[in-house]
Amino acid sequence: MRQGTDNRSGRESAQIIYMGDVRRRRGRTRQAPDRQYLGSVALVALSAWSVWITVLFSLAPERLLTYLAFFAPLFVALASSATLAAYWLELKQGGLPSLRLSGRRGALFALLAVANLAFMAGHRWSPVVAFVTVLLVLALEAAALRRSM
Repeated sequence: MRQGTDNRSGRESAQIIYMGDVRRRRGRTRQAPDRQYLGSVALVALSAWSVWITVLFSLAPERLLTYLAFFAPLFVALASSATLAAYWLELKQGGLPSLRLSGRRGALFALLAVANLAFMAGHRWSPVVAFVTVLLVLALEAAALRRSM
C-alpha cells in the first residue's frame, strides 16, 4: 500500500518505509570516482618508496626488527605500485577496471616478491620455495575469484 491511500493520519503514513523505495535510493547513491582512490594509492606508493629508500640507506640488516623495517615498507610500496599498474593495464585492455581487483592482484604480487626476498635474506630460498610461493599466490587468487562470483 502506498502512502496517501490509507486512512491513517499524515504523520503515521509518512513513517512507513517501503523496501522498493529503499532499494531504488541505494541504487542511486553516488560513489566516489576511482581517480580519488587512485590518487591516494599513488600518494601511499610515493611515501612508502621514500620510507623504504630511507631504511635502505640508513639501517644495517642485523636483527629481526631491521629486516621487518626493510620488508614492511617494501611490501606497501610494491603493493600500491602494482595496484596502479594493474589498474592501468586493465584500463588499456579496454575493460572496465576494478580498483578492488587491481588492489588484490597488487597485494598478491607484493606478497610473492617480498616472501621470496625474505627467504633469500634468511638463506632459505630455493627454486622449490619459489614454486610453492607462486602456487600459494595462485591459490589465493583462485579462492578470491571464486568467492567474488
